[in-house]
Amino acid sequence: MGTRFDNTVWTGQFTLFYIDFDNQDISNDVGWTSLGATKYRGAELAFTYDLSDLYSQLDGAQRIYQLFTVETAFTGLRP
Repeated sequence: MGTRFDNTVWTGQFTLFYIDFDNQDISNDVGWTSLGATKYRGAELAFTYDLSDLYSQLDGAQRIYQLFTVETAFTGLRP
């Protein structure tokens, strides 16, 4: 679930997420490893600023992008 904002100079987005796997498998050097039941929850916040708003010579060429993510992961069964 999330929202976003865009006024062409500034853009931003905020997202909340929750992922629940019954049996998550991950690949590694020797094949696959089962993590069992896993749950992930977190939030993500991103911003972009168009530098051409300050310097017209940079029109369309430069943007500053920043991303922040906070995540909590649980594996296996919890009591």
